[in-house]
Amino acid sequence: MYSKLFIFIMVLSTCLTANADIENGKKLYDTANCARCHSSDIFTDEERAVKSYEKLVDRIEWCAIYQESGWNEKEIMDVIKFLNKNYYKYPVTK
Repeated sequence: MYSKLFIFIMVLSTCLTANADIENGKKLYDTANCARCHSSDIFTDEERAVKSYEKLVDRIEWCAIYQESGWNEKEIMDVIKFLNKNYYKYPVTK
């Protein structure tokens, strides 16, 4: 009985943590005013969209530095998770 409850709690906490990261990524994306440089078309435009998860990571790391966002590594990954889940849907390789 206790082992099933423990497994359930672990799965639930993992799901909540994953969602919190994505929600935090959206907040960071919105508050950094990323859309001032481009619209969401950049995520779907065949010419401008990044072509892989690795390129997405590179792009967001570059933007965070260029825009002097002050984001730490976890926050950068939160934004990457948000963008990947909502726009790109690439398999995570890093």
